[in-house]
Amino acid sequence: MKAAIYSRVSTEDQDFSKQTNELKDYAKKENIEVVYIFEEKESGFNNDRPEFEKVRQLTKDDVDIILVWELSRLSRRSIYIQTQVEEFADKGISIFSKKEGLQTLNEDGSKNRNAMFTIGVISMMAEQEVATFKERVISSKRNKILKQGNSYTYKPAYGYNYDTETKSLSINEEEASVVRRIFQLSADGYSAYRIPVVLNADGLKTRTGKNWTYATVSDMLTNPVYKGEAKYRLKSEKPKQGKKYKKILESATVEAPAIISAELYDLSIKGMKERTSRSKSSGVKHFQLLRGLIKCPYCKVSYTYGASRDSYCCHEKYSKATNRTEVCLSKSIRGKNIEYIVWEIVKRLFAKELAANKTELQVEPLKDEIEALKQQIKGLKKAQQELTAKANTIVNAAIEIKIQFPNMVDLYNNKLKEVESINKEAGKYLQEQDIIFKQIESKENQIKAIQSITDLSEVVNSINDDTEKYDLLHKVVESIIIYGTGANPLIVIHLTTGIDVYVAYYPLKKYYCEVYSTDNIYFDEYTKEGTVKAMGNTPTLNKGYYYEPAQTKLNLDQFIEYINSIDKREYLPK
Repeated sequence: MKAAIYSRVSTEDQDFSKQTNELKDYAKKENIEVVYIFEEKESGFNNDRPEFEKVRQLTKDDVDIILVWELSRLSRRSIYIQTQVEEFADKGISIFSKKEGLQTLNEDGSKNRNAMFTIGVISMMAEQEVATFKERVISSKRNKILKQGNSYTYKPAYGYNYDTETKSLSINEEEASVVRRIFQLSADGYSAYRIPVVLNADGLKTRTGKNWTYATVSDMLTNPVYKGEAKYRLKSEKPKQGKKYKKILESATVEAPAIISAELYDLSIKGMKERTSRSKSSGVKHFQLLRGLIKCPYCKVSYTYGASRDSYCCHEKYSKATNRTEVCLSKSIRGKNIEYIVWEIVKRLFAKELAANKTELQVEPLKDEIEALKQQIKGLKKAQQELTAKANTIVNAAIEIKIQFPNMVDLYNNKLKEVESINKEAGKYLQEQDIIFKQIESKENQIKAIQSITDLSEVVNSINDDTEKYDLLHKVVESIIIYGTGANPLIVIHLTTGIDVYVAYYPLKKYYCEVYSTDNIYFDEYTKEGTVKAMGNTPTLNKGYYYEPAQTKLNLDQFIEYINSIDKREYLPK
């Protein structure tokens, strides 16, 4: 008889040699020739096993019998075991299980019905036993974690140590200092792409001695264990095919020693969400200062920015949806112009407050910050130069390979790909240097403005960083709404202070006029009518001896012209 041996263990730590050796001894004793041996480390609950698939391809011409150490080696699922046993029996191939002493075919090749029945019963009992054992283990673990206070994991996150005796986490102060720096950088506006560049430039390594990566930092920034609230997974979804990530369906919060404050963690998460929101329009080079602030008066949704035309427009206006009941008549607006108008108005309104905030920043702290940024640039330059030197070495080696071994094209191309990857990494360090140079320039401008405080506008004009502008605008502007379908729209800017600014915008003539809401001038956004009050000349006796203001109602176009007539014009930059 010719036989195939199939041995399986579930994890990398286990060894299948015991199974294989015992089956070899059995085959030798029974005078069976072993022609195939298949061994693998895969879970029995996984029916997609490469080596077992090879066993399934065998025919009667290849083998007469398949030897397994026990039935569960075929699978941990009862129905799958029975299906495979029937498949092999139909081919005329018997299966022998050494532990249970069962053989599926009789000597004449007919099915051994008693063995088949026994296999069905044993496999069902084994599957139930495994399920019960698993639930018992999980239940015991939950109890130890949720009630007895054990650690939620034996693999501590970076920044923690795991005590095997007390089964609890403790803070690793050396790593914790890096954790605090990562979260502070995130709260200060650094993305998960930029933070690894800074850490690697400073020569810091991960616990395993490797360079920091986006994935590592991103995972840390979203792990609540660092604020003392670890998530323990109670129930999860099976991962998708080819994936390892399991979606959490049910979890419990477990206390852990906090490395950072909950406030810093929440501030970091908020910053990450804002940065993600800003970068959703990937490929758009223009920094969108008014992202999410301009609202459509018809669809009640935010305008989106279109890079091709440099304009903000309603996202729903060009929607192909068929269930819309109202036609969107909203007007798109040039991005550069609306951003300039809003920023200039905010600067004028808040000049005094902005200047006061700036003067509170003493020059010495700014100088210290500049010096720290310069030290960062030194580290970045060093890291970038090391990568460049490494790339040059590989290029020289590639040239030598091409000269000495002209036929080894693949090796030459692989070397060039390696160089390309290194240059890409070096580019990140150059990009970070550019960002820091801009920060230094901005802080130097602030120092100049503070030192020459004679004019408030100088202090305000020192704000030239787009991120700083964005943060300020989103603090003081509640929303912006554009009315009118003609050439000259009305821009209504709602400020968080309760003031409304009405802007008559003349894009073709390149100017705008503004007026502020008062008891005497206001615009009804529901009726789209403006109200202007002027002192009348008729005494009103029933309300006392005073002159009642005369009230004038203006339609949208009239209100725009009224603003144009009373206020001085502000021209847009060319």
